[in-house]
Amino acid sequence: MDYSGRCTNFDRANLVVLQHLQLIDPFLALHKDIIEKYHLDLGITKTDAEVTREHNSSFLRWFKEHVLANPPQQGCTDDESLIYALAHGPAVNLTTYQAYDINGYTFYTEDKDKKK
Repeated sequence: MDYSGRCTNFDRANLVVLQHLQLIDPFLALHKDIIEKYHLDLGITKTDAEVTREHNSSFLRWFKEHVLANPPQQGCTDDESLIYALAHGPAVNLTTYQAYDINGYTFYTEDKDKKK
């Protein structure tokens, strides 16, 4: 099965989820600071919107590289283990179905429903 189409959607969803986890706030702030400092060192001033755009397009890759380069040690906290797991991102090889039977009712995906 080709998962390439799912990756973009999963990445978007993953970014939204991470941005809403208080546990990830320090990483979000650090990444934005790194972007701002990089551009300031080059003598370039970026607007908040430009920094946010760059942050959104590069955070997942940076987060994964940053966390995997500094894995939690044995006996780490639950938060550290969770951060490590989140850095791996979502699995894209999930099983999906075109219809679901729940309590005697059948629910179809939009694509399957349109074909009926």
